[in-house]
Amino acid sequence: MNFGAYFGMRLLKNFAFDRPLNALKVKYNIKPERTLQEAVGDAELVIITADFALEYAQPLLPGHVMVGPLNVKEAAPLPPDLEEFVSNSGGHGFIIVAFGSNMASVFQEN
Repeated sequence: MNFGAYFGMRLLKNFAFDRPLNALKVKYNIKPERTLQEAVGDAELVIITADFALEYAQPLLPGHVMVGPLNVKEAAPLPPDLEEFVSNSGGHGFIIVAFGSNMASVFQEN
């Protein structure tokens, strides 16, 4: 019974997860020679969409960071200066970090 359950779960994992993700790795040339388990095992930073106030108490490893619940809404168009920055960022992309930008929505005046 245990052998059958183990073998069945391995097959399910192979067909449901490994094959589609390996195809994506090959398509985007993301070190196709490494397995998915090796890539996940070497992760140095794990971002967790949870909050200490909302989750059960749990220890976190040094490479794990809780970022709190992320709320997704429709994106507004970028201002012209940021649009120019994004279009001139080159091949490496860009990172925009905003601290406290949601506080205006918390303290709205009636």
